[in-house]
Amino acid sequence: MRLALLRLFLVLVFLLASCDARWFGKFGRQQPKGLPVILVPGDGGSQLESNLTGKPTVVHYVCSKQTADYFDLWLNLQLFTPLVIDCWADNMQLVFNSTTGLSDNMPGVDIRVAGFGATEGVEWLDKSKASQGRYFFDIVDSMVSWGYRRGKDVVGAPFDWRRSPNELNEYLIQLKTLIETTYRWNDNRKIVLVGHSMGNPLSLYFLNNYVDQAWKDKYINSFVSLAAPWAGSMQIVRLFASGYNMNYYRVILPPSKLRAMQRSFTSSAFLFPSPVAWKPHEILATTAEKNYTVQNIKEFFQDIDYMTGWEQYQQAARLNGNISAPGVPVHCIYGTGVPTPEKFEWAPGYFPDYPPTEFMGDGDGTVNKKSATVCTNWIGNNGGKKVTVHEVFQADHMAILKHPNAIELEKNVENVRKNNISAPGVPVHCIYGTGVPTPEKFEWAPGYFPDYPPTEFMGDGDGTVNKKSATVCTNWIGNNGGKKVTVHEIFQADHMAILKHPNAIELVRKAIFEEI
Repeated sequence: MRLALLRLFLVLVFLLASCDARWFGKFGRQQPKGLPVILVPGDGGSQLESNLTGKPTVVHYVCSKQTADYFDLWLNLQLFTPLVIDCWADNMQLVFNSTTGLSDNMPGVDIRVAGFGATEGVEWLDKSKASQGRYFFDIVDSMVSWGYRRGKDVVGAPFDWRRSPNELNEYLIQLKTLIETTYRWNDNRKIVLVGHSMGNPLSLYFLNNYVDQAWKDKYINSFVSLAAPWAGSMQIVRLFASGYNMNYYRVILPPSKLRAMQRSFTSSAFLFPSPVAWKPHEILATTAEKNYTVQNIKEFFQDIDYMTGWEQYQQAARLNGNISAPGVPVHCIYGTGVPTPEKFEWAPGYFPDYPPTEFMGDGDGTVNKKSATVCTNWIGNNGGKKVTVHEVFQADHMAILKHPNAIELEKNVENVRKNNISAPGVPVHCIYGTGVPTPEKFEWAPGYFPDYPPTEFMGDGDGTVNKKSATVCTNWIGNNGGKKVTVHEIFQADHMAILKHPNAIELVRKAIFEEI
């Protein structure tokens, strides 16, 4: 069941795949081969190794100052025991340099990322392969059954997720090289860049700052984003104030023990709620004395007695305040319908050292909907490149990788292939309505089939044509023999009313007069 549910991820890859190349699957049946895929993991989604070269001080007598070689630092469940976890948190911590605006490892601590260019480092976060560290394994294993080869046409690009993008220059240069190399290894076939969580704003930063449009057009087929915190997450507010243990193992992992470490990560500041999605009047946190919004963030850091956080935030705000479209085809997938912290409130005397009361809103449990939907701003503003948006109801931040809607989406994609609805080879202007309840499934009570009307279960469309059918034309973008394909979705225009909808009429006029 778990493997089947994880196919959401696979579907999105094969949605973008080329059908020209062929391979013989594990049962000898000839099937389409997908495009090469590079996985960019999220916050906490890469293995870290450490070597202690002579720490000047330690937090407990049980902590080592020096080690003979590198050892597993993240994820290593053996380090999550009383006292030892304090050693671990101290080793993980960063030290921010106010002069350079960058951070370093703790003195006497060397940390490196394991498995760049392979998949092992993102399949399992814990090398012991404990279930708690299972990350991309099921996805990659499924891809192998479809004909993919680890390290060949599915590769991982893990990074030091403690750091914000401006501290990852070396990694981003390596990522560029990895994309180019993977392209060449796979007969000059374009790459599908797939990100999860923080891996998405990091990939966006790469596409907008490290490569030009000609490079993107040559090497990138598309960018698939899963559960992206484009404009940050409210969880970071609690993390800075009180520490955050993801509500797990409160005895072993008390938030207060993790707070100094988590505050030191510049990626935390990078993921702080951004004015791009949060309005000036929206309250992030409240105490008996004050409300905090995106307008008084400096006061927030003053009041939690961590002004280094304000310096980190100023560096990060330059990055997450300019969320421009990436200039490559985008498929933006996010979860909603899961209670997600929208505001925190501290009782008198509890701020900032104790956990707050949560007030919940919409999102995926980690990323607020207003942050996840920033990608919708790119529709029509992505340099002519396609942007599709997929909202998966009741899929939380990690479960979106294994949501059952994946199976249905996969069927739709495969049916399009089987029916061979090829692009027509002439300029196309595809106009359709959505937002009108449209039958998605019929159910007959016992004894009523087929002679009596069924019960209808509704989905999206124009009342007659389902959205999944109307949007098949989006597959022609970039696959129409060099001819233009434009797609226009008209909200709440039903199947017949679209003929008299003013927006549709204007679009038809523009098409006739070649204005679009």
